[in-house]
Amino acid sequence: MPIKHMAEVLIEDIGYAELGSKVKRPLEGIKIAGYVGCQTNRPFGIAGESFENPKYLDHLVETLGSESIPDYEKKVQCGGGALAFSEPEKSQEIVKGIIEAAYDHGADLIVTPCPVCQMNVEVYQDRINQTYGTQFKMPVAYCSTLMAVVYGRSAKDAAINGQVIPAKML
Repeated sequence: MPIKHMAEVLIEDIGYAELGSKVKRPLEGIKIAGYVGCQTNRPFGIAGESFENPKYLDHLVETLGSESIPDYEKKVQCGGGALAFSEPEKSQEIVKGIIEAAYDHGADLIVTPCPVCQMNVEVYQDRINQTYGTQFKMPVAYCSTLMAVVYGRSAKDAAINGQVIPAKML
C-alpha cells in the first residue's frame, strides 16, 4: 500500500462532508489562495484531480467556511525549496511570483498542505521585500492550522503566534 500524504488522507479517506461537519467557527470573510506546491501534487495527487489545476485545496478551504481562489494560477508552481540555499536569488524570485499572484487575486492568506512550501513562502518575505522593494506581509498557513482554528482551538493552540507572519485574521 503506498504512503499517503495528509491531504490525501483528509480528502480521500475522511471526505469533505465529514470534515465540514466538525466546523465550529467557519472562516467567513477570509479569502484564501490554496498553494498546493509541486511535490504535494506530484507524484501523489488526489484521485481524479488534475495535476495542472487541482481543486481539492479550494474545496477544503470552502468546506472550512472560507472563500477560495480557484483560478490562483501559481497553485502548483514549484516554490524553489531546493534552491533556497544553493541559489537563494532564484528561489526568492519564484516565491515573489507566488505571493504576488495571491495579492493580485485579493487573498488574505495562503494555505498549503506542504510544510516546506509553507516555510519557504513565509520565511523569505522580508528578504524579498529588501531585494525587490515590495512590502509583502502575506501570512502562509499549513492546512492543519486552519482546521485547528475552525474546529474550535485557540490561536495559541493552533500555534498562529509561532508563525513568522501571524495569520491574525484567524
